[in-house]
Parts: sequence; C-alpha cells; structure tokens
Amino acid sequence: MSAISEVSYGARLRKSQDILTHINNYTDYQPPRYEETPEGFAKLLDDIIAANTQETQLQQTYNTTVTTRQKTFRTDPTSVFKILPSIRGYVQAQYGKDSIEFKQVDTIIIQIRNSKSIKTFAEDGTIESKISQSERSYGSTTQYFSELVTILQKLPNYQPARTELKITSLQEFITTIHNLNNQAASNYGQLKISRDNRRQLYEQLTDRANRIKAYVKANYGINSTEYRLIKGLKI
Repeated sequence: MSAISEVSYGARLRKSQDILTHINNYTDYQPPRYEETPEGFAKLLDDIIAANTQETQLQQTYNTTVTTRQKTFRTDPTSVFKILPSIRGYVQAQYGKDSIEFKQVDTIIIQIRNSKSIKTFAEDGTIESKISQSERSYGSTTQYFSELVTILQKLPNYQPARTELKITSLQEFITTIHNLNNQAASNYGQLKISRDNRRQLYEQLTDRANRIKAYVKANYGINSTEYRLIKGLKI
C-alpha cells in the first residue's frame, strides 16, 4: 500500500482508539445500538487491527512474488530476456542469418522483446490498471517464449552445449514461469479481497464514529465536555 494511504488508515485508527478511551469514561453512556457501545466499538477496532496485519502480510507476499518474477523474466543471468541473445546467436551460427530457421526465431524474439513486462507493486485503486497491464505483459511474454521453444524443438539438430539453452531446460523453464504467473495472480487475488474487506471495515468505522458523536451530542449537549472531547476527531 502507498505510504500516504497507510498514514491515513493509521491516523483514523488512532483517533478511533481515542474515541473509545473517552466513551469508556463517560457516565450514563448508553447508545441505542450495541455497535456504538464501548464493547461493540472495541470489537470493530480489533477487527480492523487484524485486517491491517493481514493486508501487510499479503502485501509482502505479493511483493516478494513480483520481485522473484521480475528477476526470472528480466534480471537474472538466465532470465527469459537475458538468454534470448544466446538463443539467437546459436541459431544464427548453426543455420545462417539468411536461413528460414533464423528468421523464424528472430521474429519471435522481436515479439518477446516488444511485450515488455512492467514491475508493479499493488497499492490502492489508482494503479489497478497498471497491475492489469503488467499481467498482460507477462502473459504475452510467456506465450511468445513458449512459441519460441516450440520452434526450437522443431529445428533439425538444435543441440546447444549450454545447459540452459537445451530444449529440456527450456521446457522446465516454461513450467517455472507459468507457476510464477499463477502464484502472482493468486497472491494478488488474496490481497485484493483483503484490501476490499479492510476498506469496508473503515467505512463502518466512519459510520459508527459519526453515530457515537451524534449520540454524545444528544445525550450530553453540544457544549458538553464529553462532546467537545470527540467532535474534532475525524475518522
């Protein structure tokens, strides 16, 4: 989550805890609903604290997966994009630059390089489109890379010396990147559910805090110390 968003959530929780402290000390505090009693309000705050912890953990898990996938696709020495020059060079050396074999491989490599992956960490709803674009980019890269391996598999006498360029290694690598894509999608799905749940809890928090203020104003008076203590705490 973005730093600004986290500060906002944290500030709202802190002020809500202050409201809870105050109403616990009020004499004859008997709101019409259980949800605005000290017990009911405390339960909501406990749920929010648990939701905050869960989202932090899921965010870290997703970020770790995104980082691992970024390395596997782009930055590791044997990543998808780093082995493309070696594959291209080997095919050119074996079949010649003007051969149909080289042209097939070169065309698909160009397509892979054009499907650039975007490194994106999940934040709030303002970057959902970027995450979606990133997933499409990874999906396109995976598809084109799979097609490249299929082409290499059909080439006569394609037998490079380097282990990571061999067909069996490339096929295993495809399984790895498919699994990373699935893991990233699963982790993001869990994070999105958690984020939506937390947002709903904070919406409830705002509503309940406003109800508490309304009751305190009605019960103790607009100029009462009880009301003045909480009226400025915006949730």
